[in-house]
Amino acid sequence: MLTGNSKRNVYLLPRYISNNMGDIISRYGYICEFLKRDIDSHFVVVTDNNNVLPDNKDRITTIKPGVLKDLIPRLAQLKYCKSQNTVLWVAGHDLVDESSLFLIPHMMLNFLFYRICNMKIHIVAQGAGPISSWISKIFIKIIFSIVTSASFRDKESLQLIQKIVRKKHIKKCYLSADAALLAVKNHKVLIKNKKSILGINVRRWYHLNSFIPYEY
Repeated sequence: MLTGNSKRNVYLLPRYISNNMGDIISRYGYICEFLKRDIDSHFVVVTDNNNVLPDNKDRITTIKPGVLKDLIPRLAQLKYCKSQNTVLWVAGHDLVDESSLFLIPHMMLNFLFYRICNMKIHIVAQGAGPISSWISKIFIKIIFSIVTSASFRDKESLQLIQKIVRKKHIKKCYLSADAALLAVKNHKVLIKNKKSILGINVRRWYHLNSFIPYEY
């Protein structure tokens, strides 16, 4: 539990993840790796399922998501929204308007709130595309004027965003890797005979082409 007198580096992970196992595994791996590299770090994770997080209870605080997939955060989350803390928007494929026109503006509104709180925002191991509407591209330009940095899990996503954002913000974007690979590295259950195991998650995916958020 994080106390009021703690001098730890506090990282808020507000991205809401429901039943997307790829995102859950990616977040798990990223937190595991970060906890090892930064011994003074403490994570505040917005989630409604505590069973899919690393077993470091003293360094992880969980908060249930607020209204509209945490667009309106709970009071418990607001106390961590201060300038000395950092937002990590970890994993996922949110920069896309194929399945919903609401996804990108939802992300933008979240980020605007955190910037009002004077917090630094880092997008981590994100996927992008397809992005077709002109309004989505405007929102993306706003997003990348707000964030401190953004890493992408594949070069196609990186190249797509670099074509959309303003030139002065291109330097914020760089190529990393899929954070799910860190879960393989940090969890012995995923290792067999010293070889990594590739898991395939089959689930329904709705392409609504509407303003309504897609189903997970």
